[in-house]
Amino acid sequence: GADILGMYPNSSHPVHPIVKFLGRLALRRAAALFAVSNYTAEKVRELGVEKHKIKVFPNGVDYHKFRRLKVRKAELLNRYHVQHHDAAILLTVSQFNQRKGIDTAINIVRDLKEAGHNIIYLIIGSGEAEADMIGLIEKYDLKDRVFILKGIDDETLIQFYNISDVFLLLSRQASDVNVEGFGIVFLEANACGLPVVAGNSGGIPDAVADGKSGFLVDPLDTQQIREKIIYLLQHPAEAKQMGEYGRKRVETNYNWPKITQDMLVHLNGIVKKT
Repeated sequence: GADILGMYPNSSHPVHPIVKFLGRLALRRAAALFAVSNYTAEKVRELGVEKHKIKVFPNGVDYHKFRRLKVRKAELLNRYHVQHHDAAILLTVSQFNQRKGIDTAINIVRDLKEAGHNIIYLIIGSGEAEADMIGLIEKYDLKDRVFILKGIDDETLIQFYNISDVFLLLSRQASDVNVEGFGIVFLEANACGLPVVAGNSGGIPDAVADGKSGFLVDPLDTQQIREKIIYLLQHPAEAKQMGEYGRKRVETNYNWPKITQDMLVHLNGIVKKT
């Protein structure tokens, strides 16, 4: 696999011009190219690669690992010093950078709190924007509502997916090449039966079935985002149905054995033609 972002003329990625030239040449001369989303496939086509050479194969999820579990919610929250055990839980799992839209999510949590909604927001991850996030939490006096959790292993992460009510990630497109290529965390959340609210950017629409496994939203439209969150919290039966649909969708379309088999069939077809 390779990151194609540095191949673009206007890319801010630190790639030597010779490496950039050779990379684009290699892409054009390849017998076949696999992209993780339709968005990524389109970006590859823009680099001059013939359309028939490009095939979309998404990322997959181990749905035997990411699954519904019975979790002692209060015990888990106490372990990480999280207050308000009776509150609805919004969850983000992400690197902390400006493109992820966590700042927008914190602003929305402030609005929801002021409107009287009993919620907490858990943010799992780490990254360069952590100081900015802490600044917003302190500015809006949300230290008892927004919690940054770091060093979370997969076993514990799956438990957090299972106790949450909505998975929220408002990724936005900083530029044509600074964007989500896919969005595997949405599939992880769905595999655990959790509905999602996702920023409609980059390759994320491939990962989220809008209105079925969750909602795609304009990552800058705070009113729309609030409405979707409130809808899921106030309609638990529909939210559960979305989570169940997302789980079945992962089992059917995003399991690694199926994806691997599809890749092998495609590669065998290419080999037979050469």
